[in-house]
Amino acid sequence: MSPRYLLLLPCLIGAGAVSAQSPEQPPGAQQTAATRVPPQAEVQVLDHIVAIVNDGLILASDLEAELGNVVRELRRNNRRVPPDDALRKQVLERLILLQAQVQRARQLGISVTSAQVNDAVQRIAQNNRMSLSAFREALLREGYDYRRFRDDLQRDLLINQVRRREVEQSVEISEQEIDEHLATTRQETQATREHKLRHIFIGVAEGSGPERINAARERILEIRAQLLAGEDFAALATRVSEGQRALEGGDLGWRTFAQMPNRFAAVVESLAVGDISEPIRSAVGFHLLKLEGVRGEQRHIVAETRARHILLRTNVVRTDEEARAQLVALRQRALDGEAFEDLAREFSEDHASAAKGGDLGWFAPGAMVPEFEEAIAGLRPGELSEPFRTSFGWHVATVLERRESDETEEFLRRRAREQLWKTKVESETELWLRRLRDEAYVELLQPV
Repeated sequence: MSPRYLLLLPCLIGAGAVSAQSPEQPPGAQQTAATRVPPQAEVQVLDHIVAIVNDGLILASDLEAELGNVVRELRRNNRRVPPDDALRKQVLERLILLQAQVQRARQLGISVTSAQVNDAVQRIAQNNRMSLSAFREALLREGYDYRRFRDDLQRDLLINQVRRREVEQSVEISEQEIDEHLATTRQETQATREHKLRHIFIGVAEGSGPERINAARERILEIRAQLLAGEDFAALATRVSEGQRALEGGDLGWRTFAQMPNRFAAVVESLAVGDISEPIRSAVGFHLLKLEGVRGEQRHIVAETRARHILLRTNVVRTDEEARAQLVALRQRALDGEAFEDLAREFSEDHASAAKGGDLGWFAPGAMVPEFEEAIAGLRPGELSEPFRTSFGWHVATVLERRESDETEEFLRRRAREQLWKTKVESETELWLRRLRDEAYVELLQPV
């Protein structure tokens, strides 16, 4: 019997099935397994192994479950489902990479507890504005097994942790890189222009010789010829691309030049909407890009506020009621004509602002705790708030001025840093995944 199969022998229930003796046997003779199983009973194959990845297994049930998830997602997004053989190959490759990443996490001693999975499930339910029971019912309606959903979520949490440790923590962005990318974007427009891209990738393993490189180049040229002849880019990407977004039709979404590798940006700049690029060579293989759309952005204008406040903290000496009552009295004194800044200097326990008469300077939305921003949101300049509480203590505040500030430059630099980091992480992750795949022992035990 092949070790690749997991078998379940029929379970015989009932006293007769366990103890009845064959008339051919003398009383007390020991029964064999063969004599205990009725001749009509057949061995039932419940599951089998489709691939071995290092010391791990991928079962047919794993493959079928992931296929079901992918097909549901494609149909939900009104995308054409590719031919079964191409889809199975792509999904099995995804499962192989997932297995290799999980094994790497375990080698590093990374684990995810049931409590962490519970928290993640709860957050997902809350993000969908559902109770946990309603979320479970929704999963069942969509065809997802809840136990498998939890297992997949635990795997994804594990992979996120290993990627952070192996890839993300080593990625750094310099000011010079930001300057270079901003210079690229400014050649197009002072405000950032976005490009909707699709991508097909054919990989080349590190250290490959000229023969394998040429084979990959010929493959990408063949794919481009199919696209120019009218083949649907998304459908072809789903079938043949080796990129991380293959099963999404190679959709890279909307990206600025700062979000692209420099070699992509230089090519995209010359494309018109609908164009397909020439093959682009990178360290990991060959790429094709399709430009599906272009859109611009407005300048980043921020509504800033300048305010003063008086803070009283609560402690073992001063209760919440006493702090609030004292602020009510101080507010009344300000309403009666005393200068708010003089009261702040004398009474406020926020020593940094107290020295400036309670002046907090100019701040943008999100700079203060939500309770503070909510309390002053509706105040007109010169108007005093009622006493209110935050995590720092009790406050009374007044708005001095409001203004609109053009923070396009600061915004672009912040966003460029985030986008460059994301792009570099994607590139480093692609290299890391290819190394894991190249180093893994993979045996396919059944044609896909």
